Amino acid sequence: MAIVRRHVAPSYLKSFEERYVGWGSAILLADMNLVNAGLEKGRDVGHSQVEFSWYAPASTTLQTARVEQKWSHIKGKFFLVDDRVVAGPSPFPNVEDGKAMSGPSS
Repeated sequence: MAIVRRHVAPSYLKSFEERYVGWGSAILLADMNLVNAGLEKGRDVGHSQVEFSWYAPASTTLQTARVEQKWSHIKGKFFLVDDRVVAGPSPFPNVEDGKAMSGPSS
C-alpha cells in the first residue's frame, strides 16, 4: 500500500487509509482489472473503474466489486481524490455494500 499512497491526494489520504485498512488482512486481493479510464473534456479531472476480485481469509468464495475512482491533476500529476463501490459487495471492511465513501468530491 505504500506505493499506492504516493498516488493519493493529501486531502484524501486519511479517508483512503481508513477505507483500505483491512486490505492484506481482512481482505485478500486475488486480482484487479482496469475496466475503463478517461478524462473530462476541458478539466483536469479523470475517472476510472477498477474491478477487484477479493476474498476473506476465512472464506473460499471469490467476490468481485467494481470501484469508480476520481482523479485530479495537482501540481503536474494525477492523484486519487475519491472512490466508491458501484457494483458488487464492498471490499472495504468499514464501508457498507454499494455506499459511497465520505472523501472529498472535488
